[in-house]
Amino acid sequence: MKFRSTHAKKPQRIYACKTYAAFGKKHCTQHRIDFDVLYNLVLEKIRECAATALADSKTLADKLFNNRLAEQNQQCENLERTLAKDEARAELLEKMVLKLYEDMLAGTVSEGNFNLMLAKTQKGAGGAASQNCQKPQISG
Repeated sequence: MKFRSTHAKKPQRIYACKTYAAFGKKHCTQHRIDFDVLYNLVLEKIRECAATALADSKTLADKLFNNRLAEQNQQCENLERTLAKDEARAELLEKMVLKLYEDMLAGTVSEGNFNLMLAKTQKGAGGAASQNCQKPQISG
């Protein structure tokens, strides 16, 4: 969103779509929100959160902790999925190298070609680095 003023008789401060302003109607629809409306909505939400914090700080702290815990769990799940893909890729590359070696021994592939293909295969395996993910622990 881009902050600007309208060019009307009574100018208004608005946030307008940055994509529409830059590229026109072929890329985005014209949409905007009045600055005062957005300001009041944000201020209302801040006041609501502040009132909740003052009224029941324990509940708010628990809610924040649980939200952070959920984010950490999601990050761990994403890392575990990435690790599983990387491990599968490493296993596939290992099988390819073994097959390539067997082909070299059988005389199907020359030693020069074997070394070239081995270097390419090992270069492809370089991207499969594992990351350590520790599940967050709840302390009570």
